Amino acid sequence: STFYYGQPDQKITISSSPYDWMEASFFYTNINDKEYGSGFSQDYKDKGFNIKLRLKEEGSLPSIAIGANDFAGTGFYSSEYIVSSYGYGNFDFHFGLGWGSMNGSNSLKNPFIYLDNSFAFRPTDLADQGGQINFSQYFSDKSISPFFGLAYALNEKLIIKYEKDSTRNPGKVGYKRFESRNSIAIDYNFKNNITLGLAFERGNYASFKFSYKKKAFN
Repeated sequence: STFYYGQPDQKITISSSPYDWMEASFFYTNINDKEYGSGFSQDYKDKGFNIKLRLKEEGSLPSIAIGANDFAGTGFYSSEYIVSSYGYGNFDFHFGLGWGSMNGSNSLKNPFIYLDNSFAFRPTDLADQGGQINFSQYFSDKSISPFFGLAYALNEKLIIKYEKDSTRNPGKVGYKRFESRNSIAIDYNFKNNITLGLAFERGNYASFKFSYKKKAFN
């Protein structure tokens, strides 16, 4: 499970890996300064599900995975991605392509349009209709955005991370307009199953992360 405190959202995520090639998670989030609605005087609350599937394990060539965030929720975090990663020594590299809320730069044409022109249209009327699964939105849009990053392990306790962030601003969440696409972070492995993290995201705010991992089976 992971607790994330940033701006404008704070999020609790519970993840599970029933298979070594699959990760599924449920999240619950609070979004500051966004009205809850229905006459309630509080910040907006949202929940949703994420899934990630590994298509290829890392070997002499990088690993490949696909994933979908908030794939059956209100659409505030709705996004899909394809990502490749590779480790070398103390370094770990990744490169990916993002759709939906991860498509902030709109810099590349969606390659799936060449398969079917229906991929050029992404529905935008799913807000506040949680629980929907709309297959027509997945991996759809006229454009996509690349993202990439690297992590370097200073030792067994400290990891420094850098990422070229493609998050859409302000998006449905209402992020502050980015000053930079660059994000940096540092993770401290407090114990084998506890990690603390600090990050400076997109040049305009800091965030804190607490993660706890527990093996369900021996």
